[in-house]
Amino acid sequence: LEATLESVRKRFQIKQVVIVADRGINSKLNLKQIKDHSHDYVVGCRLKSLSKGIQKKALDLNSYETLNEKDGTILKYLEIEYDNVIKVEKDGKKTTEILKERIACTWSSKRAEKDRKDRERLILKAQKLLDIGAPLESKKGAKRYLKAKIEPKGTKNLALDLEKIREDAKWDGFYAVQV
Repeated sequence: LEATLESVRKRFQIKQVVIVADRGINSKLNLKQIKDHSHDYVVGCRLKSLSKGIQKKALDLNSYETLNEKDGTILKYLEIEYDNVIKVEKDGKKTTEILKERIACTWSSKRAEKDRKDRERLILKAQKLLDIGAPLESKKGAKRYLKAKIEPKGTKNLALDLEKIREDAKWDGFYAVQV
């Protein structure tokens, strides 16, 4: 990333660069390198991987500003200031640096409905996997909603993971980027 940033700056003689990317580029080291080159970024952010404090703020719809309420669709927005703590090594010593960032969060009733329908589809698939007795080798796709439960006689069976389903449901409609 560092070499690419420098190449772009020199090749096109650009003074101000704003990197816009999905979550794939969102590592602390990448973000630090972008800032170190005096560039800015808007990068997709996984709210579930941020601190519990940030998650709590992001899930509080009462603190959001309503941007749009038309045709049954609601769009809300919240900005959260965030200190992104980065551990780096300089001259053989480990240090900590802080990137001052903002998390731009949105909640959309349309996205919430899509997320709910996607989850319901996965739950139906998970139920079908239970019915045929599929093994639980991974937790991807519909299997994310399955868990092993131990019966009184010590045998293992699979069941729907209702806690995981409830946990995922509370994130319906939310999206965020780091800026």
